Amino acid sequence: MKIMYLIMKLNKTQITIISQLAQTSLQPIFYWTGGTLLSSHYLHHRLSFDLDFFSSTKFGFDQINDFVQSVKALVPFSEVTFHKIYDRYEFICQGKEPIRLDFVWYNHEKKTLKKQLLYHGVFIDSFEDVSANKVIALVDRGEAKDLFDLYYILKKNTFSISSLLSMVKQKFGITIGQDLFWSQCYQIIPKLKIITPYLLDQKKESEIISSIDEFVRSHARSYLKNQLTG
Repeated sequence: MKIMYLIMKLNKTQITIISQLAQTSLQPIFYWTGGTLLSSHYLHHRLSFDLDFFSSTKFGFDQINDFVQSVKALVPFSEVTFHKIYDRYEFICQGKEPIRLDFVWYNHEKKTLKKQLLYHGVFIDSFEDVSANKVIALVDRGEAKDLFDLYYILKKNTFSISSLLSMVKQKFGITIGQDLFWSQCYQIIPKLKIITPYLLDQKKESEIISSIDEFVRSHARSYLKNQLTG
């Protein structure tokens, strides 16, 4: 019997945008990161639609808007709405395959954990870098998708929670303890139903949420026990 597995794949609009970026003067200065990269390239664990492009080089609106207009010539968006939030240029594109494009100037004294490689013609963050970024996102904004992603990152067994938090310290120069990490995870558990539209198989919603709940609670209990008896 053939078993079918559901995995996250880029849609036509996402592929068009990434391919177009690879052919422009923006290609050398931007790298792709975030949830859609994590989902489509590394874990294939959920649906994700936004494209996040970061740069350590200062850029202007005209550069980005020219690129977005070139994409509009290839993808029939019905409307494109622009927002600027500090150093983030956000374009919300409506159409058959809606998408949000973020272009972010991200210039601080951070380290890159692994060398960025080319994928679909653009530079991408490593699995280690995206994972460390996810911890910061979890602590900073506390969204359900961050806990969902970190659950699958840790379930992949590439590294332990201790090594993951060590990578955060190496990259960002700050220490995030397991007490804060598990406390934040615990607070997000009630929000997990928000993730339903991103599930590859929505029939398994209850099963997945229960698995994440048990994962967080068991690891938090284990950490607390070690702290009390250690």
